[in-house]
Amino acid sequence: MLYIKKVRLKDKSTLSKFLYVILHIWVGGFIGIWYFFWLSLFTSVPSSLYDDSPVWLFGCMVLVCSIGIAVTFSARRTCSNVICNIAAGCGLYVIFQLGCYSVATLIAIMVAAAICSGVGIVRICLRHTGARTVSRQRLAMARRIRVRDLIRRNACIACGVCAILIPLAVGHTDWMKLYEIYCNQMNRSMGSNADFDYAATNYYEDHGIEKNFDTIKRIYDNDEWQSLATEQKKETVKAIFDCESKYLGVQNAVSLEFSDNLPSSLYYEVRAQYDSNNRKITIKDGLLDYDNDEVFMVIAEEVYHAYEHDMMELYSQTLTESQKSLCCFKDVGAWIKNNDSYVIGGNSSYEAYESQPIEEAAKEYATYSWVSYMQNIGDVVDVCYTDENSD
Repeated sequence: MLYIKKVRLKDKSTLSKFLYVILHIWVGGFIGIWYFFWLSLFTSVPSSLYDDSPVWLFGCMVLVCSIGIAVTFSARRTCSNVICNIAAGCGLYVIFQLGCYSVATLIAIMVAAAICSGVGIVRICLRHTGARTVSRQRLAMARRIRVRDLIRRNACIACGVCAILIPLAVGHTDWMKLYEIYCNQMNRSMGSNADFDYAATNYYEDHGIEKNFDTIKRIYDNDEWQSLATEQKKETVKAIFDCESKYLGVQNAVSLEFSDNLPSSLYYEVRAQYDSNNRKITIKDGLLDYDNDEVFMVIAEEVYHAYEHDMMELYSQTLTESQKSLCCFKDVGAWIKNNDSYVIGGNSSYEAYESQPIEEAAKEYATYSWVSYMQNIGDVVDVCYTDENSD
């Protein structure tokens, strides 16, 4: 209020202080929930590419709305500012989660916002006041406040545009390119000594692809996958299971079965499960109707769970303290702690279940395995298709 009185800016508030805060909470909560489901259901963004966490969205919206309320609380409590702050929160979430997959769109929006802000600032600085009695100090202060409001408004608009355009741009980008970007990100974050280095030339030998090629190639193209009969899909799933089991070294100890007798959940669908006591992976029959990438990654994730339990058993019962410090066991200690207080899928929220170290590691492996499969087998399949077309 001190600045307002000093430069005599008009109070343009149309909402009471209490209502202004309440609208941010209620409207922000409604729009946040709606936006989260819109982003995950209607934009065709592969969920494995980003942490589609409502906690992240909530944090971004709280941060932006808090700053927006603090800046506008004195004299700009309007409905338009409520919408701007909420839209900016959604936009910030999208920029962090999906901006790397559509850099060109993000840069274009930011450049446009910067140009508009620059032009606006020049106009504010060159604008003359008709009041001769206004001191230079008050005039400069008034201009600073107007520049601040201009930048805040343009930033909110830019974030709001990002909240819509970036998901649409990512959703219309070739999914293989998206996975390559994801892989590059993970390689940078994990360093050159990444556990999952799928650039090896012995991919086919390590996975036993050559023995299962005619079967496993069916899942390469989603249209072909969806056209398969149920028994053909089960054969393909079994081939994927054999390849992943061979690569991780659990092929002689784990069995696979199909069943609909899996625990139900109020939060999400349980599509597969690994039983460590019986060393058995159970795949729900309904999983076969999903897209090719989801089916592949669910299978790879469950096989990796078998690998995790073998590593935990080895870590606890066989290794010496010096051996436990080896790089290949760096995550096993966290898995053991997680296993002691494991949140069972189907009995808890999706967020609590997916955030566990055991689940995060398996999901990471499954994504890498899918990318590896597509990159390595894709060249061979494309050549086969080309030869068939040429004939």
